[in-house]
Amino acid sequence: RLVGIFIPGPDLVIFLDAPAHVLRKPKQEVPAVELTRQRSAYQELIRKLPNGHVVDASLPFDRVVAQVETLILDFMEKRTSKRLGMPLLR
Repeated sequence: RLVGIFIPGPDLVIFLDAPAHVLRKPKQEVPAVELTRQRSAYQELIRKLPNGHVVDASLPFDRVVAQVETLILDFMEKRTSKRLGMPLLR
């Protein structure tokens, strides 16, 4: 925590989430119970972050990419608008 004071946090956090049975396919060595626990812990952490977002990674790849792109572009648009002191164009 002490070191965290001197290191800026991320501007945007994206958690690629998926059900335990999907995550377990490539990671058979990790028990499903542990995957479920870890997933819940990450979801709880992301919910506490004002800049945190959850994307369902079990969706088709192109939809996941589209959602992540939208999150990034929306964030950049808001940040740029704020820096320039201009309202969003939407």
